[in-house]
Amino acid sequence: GKGRPCYPVDALTSWSWDMLRQSSEEYVSKLHSTDCPGAQYFSLLTGEKIPIRKSSVSWLSTCRENSEHVVLILFKPKEQQTVLALHLNGKWWSVEDVLKTSNSSRQNLVQVRSIGERIVLYVLNQIICGLWETSPGDVPFLIHPANEYAKVFWQQGEAAGFYTVKLKGSLCDDCTSQCYQLSVLDTVFVRRKYRRLGFGLQILHDFRCTFPEDHELGISHPISPTMYKVCHKYLQSHPDEQEHLWEVEVPGYPGQRANVWLTIHMGQNSPVRAPDSSTLTMHTEDEEEGQERGCEGRIGVAASKGGNPGGSSLPDISENNSDDKTPMEKRLKRKRKIEDFSEVSN
Repeated sequence: GKGRPCYPVDALTSWSWDMLRQSSEEYVSKLHSTDCPGAQYFSLLTGEKIPIRKSSVSWLSTCRENSEHVVLILFKPKEQQTVLALHLNGKWWSVEDVLKTSNSSRQNLVQVRSIGERIVLYVLNQIICGLWETSPGDVPFLIHPANEYAKVFWQQGEAAGFYTVKLKGSLCDDCTSQCYQLSVLDTVFVRRKYRRLGFGLQILHDFRCTFPEDHELGISHPISPTMYKVCHKYLQSHPDEQEHLWEVEVPGYPGQRANVWLTIHMGQNSPVRAPDSSTLTMHTEDEEEGQERGCEGRIGVAASKGGNPGGSSLPDISENNSDDKTPMEKRLKRKRKIEDFSEVSN
């Protein structure tokens, strides 16, 4: 019988962004050519066949600052807000298939290194977290920078979530010379079907183990009530870490930190809200909040082989940003919750 398909994340391990773009440009040139053999279609889960034409494909940037890191997308005719597929490794892949792997060794938390993994991070962040599994009023995470430190959580052959870190010494943004004073857990997301399985604890433990030499570690302010639950359980079982985990505002100088363990035990007297059961945040529970958005334009995503069959809209990667706040102002003003995915079991 046929072997398992080689999904994009497995096939693109040695590709560069230039190679990916060149491959897609060659494909587009054939669409423009009179020599293009016959009509091509992309089949949706509904059975509808979408014709692939010059007018129904476009380029989409996968990172915040680099216009060269792009993928070719297919959108529904007359509905440019609805993305149907991504052109990777010479063919079209549905959003769900982009998140799959045939490599059995790709399991649990794996650092993002290849462009295939970077594309998986983008799809999880902007499409799954930002659209399919969002709630009314949520503000999605920004597109991650090109070199953001990130790990994708792989479970049962598919990407189940991610977390990202602002590394100690890295610039806070492009508009300032300020650097992070400690490594900070910045964004976390776990898909709904993988929540309440203890992955929040696993991510926090992995974050600590990834930086064993760092005496102090941070979590971006504001921490959600659900993430406080995860922190509480983790710090109870690791009492030697209680003095070293901080809730951090940018860039993390001593006056911009609150000890997480003390905050939890201060309860209502805390300047930072302690955990409660009324709201859940940090993209791991049913109520989600995202981080700041940098663009007002939106582009949509629809499911072809799973996910949200209706599609919805996605933050645009246009350079035209009508928001006149600086990235630092937006970061300090935002109400972002790193939505937590795992209801901590007793």
